[in-house]
Amino acid sequence: METTFDCVACMAKQAVKIAEEFGGPYETNEKILRACLRVLSEADYKTSSPAISYLMQTEAKSITGISDPYEQLKIYSNEISRKIVEQIESEGWIKSSSVEREADDFDTACRLAIAGNIIDYSAGIDVNYDTVLTSVKKSMAAELHGVSTKSLLKKISESKKIMYILDNAGEVFFDRFLLEQINNEKLTLVVKGGPIVNDATLFDAEAAGLQHLVHRIIDTGHNSQGVIRAYCSDVFWEAFNASDLIISKGMANFETLYRQTDKEIFFLFRAKCDRIADVIGCKKMDYVIVENT
Repeated sequence: METTFDCVACMAKQAVKIAEEFGGPYETNEKILRACLRVLSEADYKTSSPAISYLMQTEAKSITGISDPYEQLKIYSNEISRKIVEQIESEGWIKSSSVEREADDFDTACRLAIAGNIIDYSAGIDVNYDTVLTSVKKSMAAELHGVSTKSLLKKISESKKIMYILDNAGEVFFDRFLLEQINNEKLTLVVKGGPIVNDATLFDAEAAGLQHLVHRIIDTGHNSQGVIRAYCSDVFWEAFNASDLIISKGMANFETLYRQTDKEIFFLFRAKCDRIADVIGCKKMDYVIVENT
């Protein structure tokens, strides 16, 4: 998806946030802000927002020498998500006790995976325990925009190789519920190749115990947000092309993959910006499951 003027305005706000997250003295923050705004002003708007955002993050890292300014926020996100997931498990939200419950359990698992997508430090959301818990509780009764979870369940049953592309730290704990509904021999899990904002790396996937639920874990070969064709590794693309079905989490993955390939992809996320909501025809903050068409 190309970058619009609305995207530019949003990324200008992100530039301020990037400077603040690095937490240096005023002079350093000003230098970061000016560098990010320069990148934004000179960018090719025919590229995607995640591609431009990556260049901004790279400038900030170059100035400060800090490779992972969101490290503590990711740890915090994992901690609060773990607590909420423990509550969900203790209350038996997903029972998997009978064949009759299979579709209901799968629907609940999808809703929980989507609810976890509220944990996004690029979207200007105040992420805390209450924010995440509210997203989870609302997901149970929310109307899912797009296709039904039964459509995804049918595709999963028909597929021999499935790729599941993770989005954010913390969110990965809620992905567990959906991954548990899929035969792990089918599953290749994808993490980022390095730290970028609060995107999930191998560390976060293993913190949530996801390595026990999949056949293998690979990374994109790069630390940009989304799946950017020019950046990702040959290993990633070989696995991507060999998959019958892609389950993609989060907006950045949507922005970089939607209608960019003819692969069978289901996108699961919360529509946290007006631009994305307009593209798919939903309201901002809706719970979304969209098929690549």
